[in-house]
Amino acid sequence: MENNAEPDLNSVTRLPPADVSTGDDELDSARIEARQYLEFYTWVSAIKGEYLGYGAEGIIYIFLFEIEAN
Repeated sequence: MENNAEPDLNSVTRLPPADVSTGDDELDSARIEARQYLEFYTWVSAIKGEYLGYGAEGIIYIFLFEIEAN
């Protein structure tokens, strides 16, 4: 079954490339942790885009990742 759902990108903030800091150490740390979690799985061949949906400083961050699957 193919899922053709499209996220509403007007409600999220596009993040800079992974090697560029956002200027917020806690956000950067959470982002690195989320990327490492996804990259652990063999079906993730690439992360093409990263977005921040919600962040409560040091408590919770909700990310949207555009991934390329194997």
